[in-house]
Amino acid sequence: MDIDHPTSAGERAALMLQVQTCAEELEQARLKCTSLKTQLCYLRRKLNATAPISRLPPEILGSILQFYVRDHMHDFEQSPLLIEPYAWFGALHVCHTWRHIAFSNPALWTYVLASNESFVDFVLPKSGNLPLVILAHHGEESDMEGLAATTQPKREQPFCTKILAQLPRIRRAVFQFTVGFGAEFFSLSRKNPNITVDLLEDLSLDMGSYTPPTAKFPLLASKPMPRLKSLRISRATMRVSQSLLRPSLTTLNLAFTHASHSASDLDQFVVALSQLPLLRSMSLDGLPSISRDVLPDNLPPAPHSAAFPHLEKLMISGRALGIAELLGCLAFPSDANIQLCSSIGGSMEETQLALTSLMPQIAGREHRDPGRTSVPRIRPRSLLLFEDTLDISLWKDVQSWSRGNIEHPREPDIQVVFPCITLEEIVRSISVALSALDLSELITMNVRTTLPADNWVDIFK
Repeated sequence: MDIDHPTSAGERAALMLQVQTCAEELEQARLKCTSLKTQLCYLRRKLNATAPISRLPPEILGSILQFYVRDHMHDFEQSPLLIEPYAWFGALHVCHTWRHIAFSNPALWTYVLASNESFVDFVLPKSGNLPLVILAHHGEESDMEGLAATTQPKREQPFCTKILAQLPRIRRAVFQFTVGFGAEFFSLSRKNPNITVDLLEDLSLDMGSYTPPTAKFPLLASKPMPRLKSLRISRATMRVSQSLLRPSLTTLNLAFTHASHSASDLDQFVVALSQLPLLRSMSLDGLPSISRDVLPDNLPPAPHSAAFPHLEKLMISGRALGIAELLGCLAFPSDANIQLCSSIGGSMEETQLALTSLMPQIAGREHRDPGRTSVPRIRPRSLLLFEDTLDISLWKDVQSWSRGNIEHPREPDIQVVFPCITLEEIVRSISVALSALDLSELITMNVRTTLPADNWVDIFK
């Protein structure tokens, strides 16, 4: 029989019978393969069940996975360009039990990377009604280069809509704004003024290239946010920042734009700070100074003040005069850790005026407002001085340094770092700084200097 060219009905019927037989044999082979795979899966599960970790109750294993997810997402927040945000999905492929526990545990799905719409739709339903952590990394395209394709920002409106819908159950939020994302967020916020933000405890905002059209941050500025404990804002003005301050805050980190501000702006900012009685840690970066045509001989008394009875750590960096202006408005405990750093250039007259006002406040000998005391008197027992940049570190207890070693067992109680350029400026700055301190109890002093001995004689006269 010519198989390629059957000529009769009998030959065609025989050929069809062979085809049908082959199809039946193929189906039986497939069924047997499926059965073997099922048996293999069953045997593998039995084998997995003998592993020590499989003896853990599902609740314990679920808790372990929660810690794993939390640590992984924390690492992603620190290095978003290096770490794949959902690499922890690999845990879902370990075995059937792990996968079942993961999908039945809503706590694993409370971290939402709101930069990819498909992931948002995949994760949100699995989170149940638990409080959420929203990571909206909508950075500039140049900043996002190298990030995995799954995290590349797409259209702005779907993300904004989904984020706003989830605001009532967001516990922590990290927003990085672009012009498009910020404008869309502001527009949708105006259309949804009744959304509540009652569970928010931790808020981080990177304003990026977006500038709100008003002095207040959209939507959030009008909400009480009664549980807000930690607030971090980068690249924002004083007015936008102060619109988000709440009395419940214990941690405040603000990084300002370097534009100068008016005395009124500083006064309003201090008034806003005065409403934070629970604050324990405050960091202000890029603090500008008041815009002036002519430097005064002395800084005028502060019209308002802010007291922080529980403050433990204060870090301020920016223009030297801006630091002195703000510190003169603050009152806090004597045991608070203080770090003041001016890395922004200014004239020698500005630096001298700042030090003249600043160092007595730190020493506690006087205050621009005689009715208050910002820092009680400090009598340092150890002092470390780098004269190249006027880096003065003070400790209330005795520190020891071996020859050639400037390491110390703990960070200084007080540190002041101001830029110095010329020899004259170095000598004058050191003289102003040290003359304001009570060194009667000083035991150890480590000086890293290139100044001639004659200059030190003049300083310590």
